[in-house]
Amino acid sequence: NVGAVDGVAAISGCTSTVTADDNGVTLQAVLNAAAADTTICTPSGAGVTISTNITVPATVNFLQYSPITFSGTGIALRIGSTGVNAYLQHYRLWVKRAVQSDWSSEAQIGIQLLNVNSAEVEIVESNGFTIGVQILADGGKCACLQKVYVGNITNNKVGIDLTQQTAGAHNENIFYGGNFANDTGVNTTLQRIGV
Repeated sequence: NVGAVDGVAAISGCTSTVTADDNGVTLQAVLNAAAADTTICTPSGAGVTISTNITVPATVNFLQYSPITFSGTGIALRIGSTGVNAYLQHYRLWVKRAVQSDWSSEAQIGIQLLNVNSAEVEIVESNGFTIGVQILADGGKCACLQKVYVGNITNNKVGIDLTQQTAGAHNENIFYGGNFANDTGVNTTLQRIGV
């Protein structure tokens, strides 16, 4: 059902379910229009392929039950924004890169958690980027008190990157689990970093 957003909760706990496969246009529009504390979900299945960068506003919960396959450049999926804390939200995140990164640019990021605070985050998978998951504190805000459940972090130069810009801070983030791996033949002459 291309271009459609199901207004009825198709998945338990979801306010609406995005089912479009239109290069991310409908997904971004739904996320931008979502009211505070709304939960937006992608339904189970094969997922969507997009070339545009997706940003989840700081006040929106986002649960993926299918992957985003990213064919663009830069950050595939950003959660939050500069100058605002994404506070007490829930995320289930899943991205794959359509073409394996050659790891020459650290701007190729699968998932960026920007100023996420006191949230529950499940990383199902981040696969094929230079940085798999980046947790960034920026603009005097904090990336703190997160419970991060780590699934498959594969084929990335840096699995999880904790960093800050402009007086940002990290404090008391807790990580559970995590499978950090690279497939045979992926950038074999280059160094890799788990966390």
